[in-house]
Amino acid sequence: VQLDLTGIFMHGKIPTLKISLIQIFRAHLWQKVHESIVMDLCQVFDMELDSLEVETVQKETIHPRKSYKMNSSCADILLFATYKWSISKPSLLAEGKDIMEGAT
Repeated sequence: VQLDLTGIFMHGKIPTLKISLIQIFRAHLWQKVHESIVMDLCQVFDMELDSLEVETVQKETIHPRKSYKMNSSCADILLFATYKWSISKPSLLAEGKDIMEGAT
């Protein structure tokens, strides 16, 4: 069962925890946290345009229920590259021998 207006799923019967979480996230706090994180990321990307080789950072309109609707997804931020980015096959972060093949 998902708590109303949050991305929190409750399994089991702990009514006091459920009440506490509902009180914490009242007044659409979950959605506000999501929007705040997106804005902070946009600001960081804007400050690092040159080092990331990004031409534009575009913040997409966030649907009011997106932050807690788990069965659909779309981008919050679009980055438009100045040049084509080199890409590699998926690998673990600890692996240091990525082979760059092609570009996007």
